[in-house]
Amino acid sequence: MTETIDSRLIRIIDELLGVGIPLKDAMTQFELKYVKRAITRAKGNITQASRGLGVHRNTIHGKLRTLEGPTRRAVHDRALRERRRRQGRG
Repeated sequence: MTETIDSRLIRIIDELLGVGIPLKDAMTQFELKYVKRAITRAKGNITQASRGLGVHRNTIHGKLRTLEGPTRRAVHDRALRERRRRQGRG
């Protein structure tokens, strides 16, 4: 017997509800894992992954920024801009 997507989702939802995972957390994690998996299957090619997901590639970049938070590079760049700004004043 083949398990349908509906029955698989119900099983996962029951498991999450059973351990008290809030809807917002479950949705955030699902979306992040879904997008990352699409990228992995596309061998890191964001454009190809976006086609498979039916969204624009900028949407994937935005989702990753939103769901993962700032990247190390973004934090570094922000700190560098702040340091340069302070040096220019004083």
